[in-house]
Amino acid sequence: MINFEEGIEFDPGFTIHLSLISRDIESFYYNLSGYAFAQKKQQFKAYNAKLLRLVERNIGFYAACILWADIAKIYPDKLILNNICFGGEYSEEENVAEVQFVRNYLQQYAKDLKYYTGQNWQVPELYNTILNDYEEFLKVNEGFIKVSKAADLKLPAGVKQLKDDKEILPLIEKVVETGNFKPMLEAYSMVK
Repeated sequence: MINFEEGIEFDPGFTIHLSLISRDIESFYYNLSGYAFAQKKQQFKAYNAKLLRLVERNIGFYAACILWADIAKIYPDKLILNNICFGGEYSEEENVAEVQFVRNYLQQYAKDLKYYTGQNWQVPELYNTILNDYEEFLKVNEGFIKVSKAADLKLPAGVKQLKDDKEILPLIEKVVETGNFKPMLEAYSMVK
């Protein structure tokens, strides 16, 4: 059970459930390049659902981070604990690189799905919304290098401030427990 007596953890336990999506996807495509076209089609079909889950997990993580910050802002005087970014150097390009990778990959995924399977797919508008909001979130907080208490956090312009944590906090606790970020995609509508 998450409590805020000592302060608010910078990461409530999200990152242990993640890997670097760019590395995972680049590894898949590197392996795919070693096959003949017919085998590439089979491999893409076999890994199609896994690729989408990787993307969904990362976008769910982005939503979870914004929702976590929104919860933190309910407690403006609380310290942010274990902020590994605090006091570091800020590079906007490095800070948003992974988000931009995901955004670009979604476009590539739609093309590859059509090419290898003949299926059409469009990026869900929710994904674009979360990607845009998360990129803005990273930028307005300058990589969190100056965030020492909850009041220092800034939310993206289109995100509403939560009044309480009653609905979102149990979902965050579940994500920390299970590593399943999908509920964060659905919960994101609460702040839009």
